[in-house]
Amino acid sequence: MKKIHTYFLLCSIALISFATSCPQEPFCDNQTAIVTTESIAIKVTSNTNLSQNDTIWLSLEIPNTLKDINGAVHNIEINANSSIFPYIRTQLKNDFDTFSDINFGTHTVSTFGTVQTYDGNINLGLEYKKDSNSLYCKAGLILKEKGIYKINVGSFYPISMNYKEYVDCPKKTYNIPLTFNTQQNTNHQEYTFTVN
Repeated sequence: MKKIHTYFLLCSIALISFATSCPQEPFCDNQTAIVTTESIAIKVTSNTNLSQNDTIWLSLEIPNTLKDINGAVHNIEINANSSIFPYIRTQLKNDFDTFSDINFGTHTVSTFGTVQTYDGNINLGLEYKKDSNSLYCKAGLILKEKGIYKINVGSFYPISMNYKEYVDCPKKTYNIPLTFNTQQNTNHQEYTFTVN
Protein backbone atom coordinates (compact mmCIF):
# COMPACT_ATOMS: atom_id res chain seq x y z
CA MET A 1 0.00 0.00 0.00
CA LYS A 2 2.86 2.32 0.89
CA LYS A 3 4.48 1.63 -2.50
CA ILE A 4 1.29 2.59 -4.34
CA HIS A 5 0.96 5.77 -2.28
CA THR A 6 4.60 6.69 -2.98
CA TYR A 7 4.14 5.91 -6.68
CA PHE A 8 1.11 8.26 -6.94
CA LEU A 9 2.95 10.95 -5.00
CA LEU A 10 5.97 10.77 -7.31
CA CYS A 11 3.75 10.79 -10.41
CA SER A 12 1.89 13.84 -9.10
CA ILE A 13 5.15 15.68 -8.41
CA ALA A 14 6.45 14.78 -11.88
CA LEU A 15 3.26 16.08 -13.51
CA ILE A 16 3.38 19.34 -11.53
CA SER A 17 7.07 19.81 -12.39
CA PHE A 18 6.41 19.11 -16.05
CA ALA A 19 3.44 21.51 -16.18
CA THR A 20 5.35 24.35 -14.53
CA SER A 21 8.40 23.84 -16.75
CA CYS A 22 6.40 24.36 -19.95
CA PRO A 23 7.11 27.67 -21.66
CA GLN A 24 4.60 30.36 -20.76
CA GLU A 25 2.51 32.13 -23.36
CA PRO A 26 4.30 35.29 -24.48
CA PHE A 27 2.86 38.63 -23.44
CA CYS A 28 1.45 40.27 -26.56
CA ASP A 29 0.80 43.98 -26.47
CA ASN A 30 -0.56 44.02 -30.01
CA GLN A 31 -3.77 42.04 -29.59
CA THR A 32 -6.26 44.89 -29.60
CA ALA A 33 -7.72 46.47 -32.70
CA ILE A 34 -6.66 50.02 -33.43
CA VAL A 35 -9.43 52.31 -34.63
CA THR A 36 -8.20 54.92 -37.05
CA THR A 37 -9.66 58.39 -37.32
CA GLU A 38 -8.73 58.73 -40.95
CA SER A 39 -11.48 57.49 -43.21
CA ILE A 40 -10.27 56.20 -46.53
CA ALA A 41 -12.35 57.25 -49.54
CA ILE A 42 -13.33 54.94 -52.36
CA LYS A 43 -13.24 57.20 -55.40
CA VAL A 44 -16.26 56.71 -57.67
CA THR A 45 -15.88 57.74 -61.31
CA SER A 46 -18.66 57.52 -63.88
CA ASN A 47 -20.61 59.45 -66.47
CA THR A 48 -23.03 61.99 -65.02
CA ASN A 49 -25.95 60.37 -66.86
CA LEU A 50 -25.60 56.62 -66.56
CA SER A 51 -27.18 54.31 -69.12
CA GLN A 52 -27.55 50.56 -69.30
CA ASN A 53 -24.17 48.85 -69.98
CA ASP A 54 -22.16 51.85 -68.73
CA THR A 55 -19.38 51.19 -66.23
CA ILE A 56 -18.96 52.80 -62.83
CA TRP A 57 -15.34 52.78 -61.61
CA LEU A 58 -14.27 52.30 -58.00
CA SER A 59 -10.69 52.98 -56.93
CA LEU A 60 -9.29 52.59 -53.44
CA GLU A 61 -5.80 53.25 -52.08
CA ILE A 62 -4.68 52.38 -48.55
CA PRO A 63 -1.54 54.23 -47.40
CA ASN A 64 1.14 52.58 -45.31
CA THR A 65 0.69 54.93 -42.33
CA LEU A 66 -2.51 55.92 -40.54
CA LYS A 67 -3.36 57.85 -37.37
CA ASP A 68 -5.36 56.31 -34.54
CA ILE A 69 -7.98 58.07 -32.40
CA ASN A 70 -5.22 59.41 -30.12
CA GLY A 71 -3.26 60.91 -33.00
CA ALA A 72 -0.48 58.32 -32.91
CA VAL A 73 0.89 57.29 -36.30
CA HIS A 74 0.84 53.56 -37.12
CA ASN A 75 2.67 51.77 -39.87
CA ILE A 76 0.37 49.02 -41.11
CA GLU A 77 3.40 47.30 -42.60
CA ILE A 78 2.26 47.01 -46.19
CA ASN A 79 4.61 45.14 -48.49
CA ALA A 80 4.57 43.05 -51.65
CA ASN A 81 3.08 40.10 -49.71
CA SER A 82 0.18 42.15 -48.33
CA SER A 83 -3.39 41.82 -49.51
CA ILE A 84 -6.61 43.33 -48.21
CA PHE A 85 -10.19 42.60 -49.27
CA PRO A 86 -12.70 45.27 -48.18
CA TYR A 87 -16.23 44.61 -49.38
CA ILE A 88 -19.02 46.78 -50.74
CA ARG A 89 -22.69 45.82 -50.53
CA THR A 90 -24.57 46.35 -53.81
CA GLN A 91 -28.35 46.75 -54.09
CA LEU A 92 -30.98 47.61 -56.70
CA LYS A 93 -34.44 49.04 -56.00
CA ASN A 94 -37.11 46.43 -56.78
CA ASP A 95 -40.79 46.60 -57.81
CA PHE A 96 -41.84 46.90 -54.15
CA ASP A 97 -39.89 50.17 -53.78
CA THR A 98 -37.31 48.56 -51.49
CA PHE A 99 -33.69 47.64 -52.14
CA SER A 100 -32.63 44.05 -52.79
CA ASP A 101 -29.11 42.68 -53.06
CA ILE A 102 -27.79 42.45 -56.60
CA ASN A 103 -24.94 40.21 -57.69
CA PHE A 104 -22.80 41.65 -60.49
CA GLY A 105 -21.40 38.19 -61.24
CA THR A 106 -19.09 38.37 -64.24
CA HIS A 107 -20.09 41.96 -65.05
CA THR A 108 -16.98 43.39 -63.43
CA VAL A 109 -13.58 44.45 -64.71
CA SER A 110 -10.34 45.20 -62.91
CA THR A 111 -7.40 47.29 -64.11
CA PHE A 112 -5.33 46.89 -60.91
CA GLY A 113 -5.97 44.41 -58.14
CA THR A 114 -8.86 41.97 -58.29
CA VAL A 115 -12.62 42.08 -57.89
CA GLN A 116 -14.90 39.25 -56.74
CA THR A 117 -18.66 39.15 -56.31
CA TYR A 118 -20.96 37.05 -54.13
CA ASP A 119 -24.38 37.45 -52.48
CA GLY A 120 -24.73 41.15 -53.25
CA ASN A 121 -21.18 41.97 -52.19
CA ILE A 122 -18.20 43.21 -54.15
CA ASN A 123 -14.78 42.24 -52.76
CA LEU A 124 -12.01 44.60 -53.83
CA GLY A 125 -8.69 42.75 -53.82
CA LEU A 126 -6.10 45.43 -53.16
CA GLU A 127 -2.56 44.76 -54.29
CA TYR A 128 0.78 46.31 -53.41
CA LYS A 129 1.72 49.41 -55.42
CA LYS A 130 5.47 49.86 -55.11
CA ASP A 131 5.73 53.47 -56.37
CA SER A 132 3.43 54.77 -53.62
CA ASN A 133 4.12 52.04 -51.01
CA SER A 134 0.39 51.45 -50.65
CA LEU A 135 -2.32 48.94 -51.45
CA TYR A 136 -4.47 49.82 -54.45
CA CYS A 137 -7.36 48.53 -56.53
CA LYS A 138 -9.31 49.91 -59.49
CA ALA A 139 -12.39 47.98 -60.53
CA GLY A 140 -15.38 48.60 -62.76
CA LEU A 141 -19.00 47.51 -62.32
CA ILE A 142 -20.86 47.06 -65.60
CA LEU A 143 -24.44 48.25 -65.08
CA LYS A 144 -26.57 45.67 -66.91
CA GLU A 145 -29.91 46.65 -65.39
CA LYS A 146 -31.83 49.90 -65.37
CA GLY A 147 -32.98 51.31 -62.06
CA ILE A 148 -31.80 52.90 -58.85
CA TYR A 149 -28.65 51.38 -57.39
CA LYS A 150 -27.32 51.74 -53.86
CA ILE A 151 -23.85 50.78 -52.70
CA ASN A 152 -22.83 50.68 -49.02
CA VAL A 153 -19.51 50.41 -47.32
CA GLY A 154 -18.57 50.31 -43.65
CA SER A 155 -15.26 49.60 -41.97
CA PHE A 156 -12.75 46.94 -42.76
CA TYR A 157 -10.02 45.30 -40.75
CA PRO A 158 -6.63 44.87 -42.38
CA ILE A 159 -4.19 42.85 -40.32
CA SER A 160 -0.61 43.91 -39.81
CA MET A 161 1.78 41.66 -41.70
CA ASN A 162 4.42 41.67 -38.94
CA TYR A 163 4.31 39.61 -35.75
CA LYS A 164 6.30 42.20 -33.75
CA GLU A 165 8.11 40.69 -30.76
CA TYR A 166 7.03 37.04 -30.88
CA VAL A 167 6.15 34.67 -33.65
CA ASP A 168 3.27 33.35 -31.53
CA CYS A 169 1.60 36.73 -30.98
CA PRO A 170 -1.55 37.56 -32.91
CA LYS A 171 -1.13 40.13 -35.62
CA LYS A 172 -2.25 43.69 -34.94
CA THR A 173 -5.67 44.54 -36.40
CA TYR A 174 -6.78 47.96 -37.63
CA ASN A 175 -10.37 49.17 -37.92
CA ILE A 176 -10.44 51.59 -40.86
CA PRO A 177 -13.68 53.36 -41.81
CA LEU A 178 -14.39 53.57 -45.53
CA THR A 179 -16.44 56.22 -47.35
CA PHE A 180 -17.32 57.12 -50.94
CA ASN A 181 -15.90 60.13 -52.74
CA THR A 182 -18.08 60.89 -55.76
CA GLN A 183 -18.67 63.81 -58.08
CA GLN A 184 -21.84 64.61 -56.12
CA ASN A 185 -20.65 64.20 -52.53
CA THR A 186 -17.76 63.11 -50.35
CA ASN A 187 -17.32 61.07 -47.20
CA HIS A 188 -20.58 59.14 -47.14
CA GLN A 189 -20.84 55.42 -46.51
CA GLU A 190 -23.75 55.07 -48.92
CA TYR A 191 -23.96 56.10 -52.57
CA THR A 192 -27.15 56.01 -54.65
CA PHE A 193 -27.28 56.49 -58.42
CA THR A 194 -29.74 55.95 -61.28
CA VAL A 195 -29.20 54.00 -64.50
CA ASN A 196 -31.56 54.97 -67.35
